[in-house]
Amino acid sequence: MMVNEFNYTLVRKSRLKYLRIKVPKDGSIIVTVNMTCSKKEISRFLESKKDWIEKAINRKREKRESIEALRAGKKGHFRIGRRQRALRRAAEALPR
Repeated sequence: MMVNEFNYTLVRKSRLKYLRIKVPKDGSIIVTVNMTCSKKEISRFLESKKDWIEKAINRKREKRESIEALRAGKKGHFRIGRRQRALRRAAEALPR
């Protein structure tokens, strides 16, 4: 579905109490709502969370680019320490 310039997947669950947004590693958007939630409510919710969604997508993209740069062996401005080790492990775990 496409609302407020966001292309998202809508999941409806009967026992859900709150609206949820998830941005997986691939940068897609998954919106989980109650069965009774209207499209108007979903649209308002996405509009109110627009800034957060954009930031989350950008964070995921930057992390993906960092991992790809590490995999390619390119030099960059990476932090030394835990974050760099975590990025290296993630790059090594990705299928080639």
